[in-house]
Amino acid sequence: KICLSLSVLALGWHASLADPLTFQAAHPAADGEYGFEYLHLALVWPGSLCNEKSGCDMTSVPLHSDWILTGLWPSFFNRSGPLLCGSNSPFNQSAISDLMPELQERWPALGGSADESLLWRREWERHGTCSKTLAPTERDYFRLALDLREQVGVGKALSAAGISPGSSTTWGDVKTALDTAAANQVKVACKYDSDGRRLLYKVGVCFRPLAGGALAGTDCPLFADSVSCAGPMAPVTLPPAA
Repeated sequence: KICLSLSVLALGWHASLADPLTFQAAHPAADGEYGFEYLHLALVWPGSLCNEKSGCDMTSVPLHSDWILTGLWPSFFNRSGPLLCGSNSPFNQSAISDLMPELQERWPALGGSADESLLWRREWERHGTCSKTLAPTERDYFRLALDLREQVGVGKALSAAGISPGSSTTWGDVKTALDTAAANQVKVACKYDSDGRRLLYKVGVCFRPLAGGALAGTDCPLFADSVSCAGPMAPVTLPPAA
């Protein structure tokens, strides 16, 4: 097997990248042969998610909660997909049994533990099966998502910019802080609570696979993020996590 280096090229994301993360790829594809163009790591702030979602179980997230995973999606820059690439690769929870403590903390189903297997099944069958040229097995896919989330320190980058849970800022300030930390364009999306407050909700960080299996940070397609956040100078709130 060939070692796939997952070192993120933006030093701001991590205190030290002297020892890059490693991942065992069975057969790293040549550039352009992965079946997708980039990986979209999607993270959500639980305080914003649970502000609206009925039945959120915040006891499943530690009080010191950071941004949690909501997906790792193989994607194309100018079209949708890919999706559902492996009808012969059904979800098998026993294959990720050793990752369960990490997944329950960092990729939880906030609707309660009964939803966890359904959440992970959906992500594997819709998205993970389309990343098998890079992460050949179910366990590889979830391990990759956990490792990337660990190396992408959204909470630390925001804190360094003076943006902490319970504070208000602007979408432009959030974008500046995260784009600087990533050295690439990061997706930042908002949502509204029942009182009409604009909440900082979701962050997307993108990586493109290179020949030989390395991952490099890349600009995310921004689509309508500024629309959901009402423009760079509009106020946004990062609510408490719990």
